[in-house]
Amino acid sequence: MSHTNKYTLADEVESELALCRQIFERLPQSMLAWKPHEKSPSAGALAMHIADMAEWITLAASTDELDYATKGFSGAEPSSTADVLRYFDARASNAASSVRKLDAHALQENWTVRNGQRVFMARPREHVIRVDCLNHIIHHRGQLTVYCRLRDVQLPGMYGPNGDE
Repeated sequence: MSHTNKYTLADEVESELALCRQIFERLPQSMLAWKPHEKSPSAGALAMHIADMAEWITLAASTDELDYATKGFSGAEPSSTADVLRYFDARASNAASSVRKLDAHALQENWTVRNGQRVFMARPREHVIRVDCLNHIIHHRGQLTVYCRLRDVQLPGMYGPNGDE
């Protein structure tokens, strides 16, 4: 975290991504293909989606747009917990530092998601990072913790002690 008294968006990114990693560290390999419901993604696919969203933070902070016509979607399925951690670390490694480089003006500039000429969204970069990325990550991390709870995986407390600690 920052050494100042001001808690920044970059500090929030760093903190939330560290919590994701703690969950991934506890995710058993035997659970990666498991789904709680036929319409749900597997635990492994959900973890990889969270990692992809972490990469979005870096992209939103360091580029003007994400164009799926030039950057495809991986949809990777992990075969081990180590795969999940490697994939996540590679995508999350620069997120907080990228956000730290932004000034107030840059945070208000629009960031766009498109597929060629089709624009899906164009919103202020700060909104994209906080709402479309962080809130999205937190939502899916919550889903993943429920998956784990349903399979009796002990979990760390996210914002304080939980029933496992």
